[in-house]
Amino acid sequence: MKLKPIVPLMSLIFAATLTGCNLDGSSKDSDSSSGGDSSGGGSVVETSPLADGYWDIGSSTAAATLSGVSTYADAVDLPNVYVFDGTTQYYYNDDATPGTYVIKGPTSITEDINAGTLTFTYYDASGETPVDGTYSVSDSGELNIDTAAFGTLSGTNESGNDAVKAAVTAANADAGIVAPNQSARIIDTIVGDTGELRVKLINSEAGSLEPIASGKVTVELLQKLGTQSPDAAEDTVDNSVNLSLYTETKEDNNNSRGIITFTSGGNIKYRDSSGSTELANASYTPGEKLNLELAWAPGTLTLTVNGTKYEDVPYVKSGSVATVSVRLGANDDVSTDELLIDNLAIYSGSTSVFSDDFESYSVGTELGVDGDRYNVSGSSEASIVSE
Repeated sequence: MKLKPIVPLMSLIFAATLTGCNLDGSSKDSDSSSGGDSSGGGSVVETSPLADGYWDIGSSTAAATLSGVSTYADAVDLPNVYVFDGTTQYYYNDDATPGTYVIKGPTSITEDINAGTLTFTYYDASGETPVDGTYSVSDSGELNIDTAAFGTLSGTNESGNDAVKAAVTAANADAGIVAPNQSARIIDTIVGDTGELRVKLINSEAGSLEPIASGKVTVELLQKLGTQSPDAAEDTVDNSVNLSLYTETKEDNNNSRGIITFTSGGNIKYRDSSGSTELANASYTPGEKLNLELAWAPGTLTLTVNGTKYEDVPYVKSGSVATVSVRLGANDDVSTDELLIDNLAIYSGSTSVFSDDFESYSVGTELGVDGDRYNVSGSSEASIVSE
């Protein structure tokens, strides 16, 4: 924490009266953007209360001096902040050039979430010091670390400060640091099933939603080729990817409102009452990132792949969509690939009713289990990864 010239209190009140707003945001939304009242997140792995924070940490005396004041006389000068990412710490300071962060780190940290203990590197005017202590984060987000070397260190989370986040992002870019991104990962190693992430809209884990007569699903897919080594003969390998919509009747091919298949050969297929057929003039490169939109309305189905739109795509059955599925492989086969899923959203008309960016889960959390929003009986071999 840095002590800075403080604007007089009356000036702060006057400024607040003029502006009437607070800035908030992040490089990627820290919540799960869970449309409606639904909330994402698994309960399998504990998450550190320090995660996803930009912590301005200093002595309790300095913290008391700045208590309740977030506006400095020099608005360009930023608080120095700590970022704790699992077993790693980064320290961002703008001491040399106000408003421009220099990064110290990465350095190692040790944290025991259950015991509330933390070992990290603390920076002050005298330099850097390894520090051990017990810590707590209050419901209001205040951090306290009891240390032998510095007494009580107090911290505030600056993750709601747009200027801090922009400066951190710029410093990371200059240093070549890429913030990890979480996504859902599905694999298919079981003969008799597929890797799948399934959302049922009615009477299910997704919440009190209704079948959708006109809407769309958007999703980002990245198929990582040849990363898996299932114990299977070559003729039992299927690396196709399916984005599927189903009506209320049943989740099978005969009741599909739209099934789009991306084959391992780079073809794009649709399914209608006669079976699976290649979509004319449509192809993709296996292993490339796919930004997909599959939209439906009475009598129509439209697919968009990386900005290219294919209208009037055939389908099997009319009706409202009650289930959305992303699938890897085939029931009687296994896959040598893995599929990463990100920024999944389902819309009724133009209103998002379900969305997930997978950032609110702990890495390793299984999806499609009791307590999350994905269908338990339909989802298989789906979990959270960070890259």
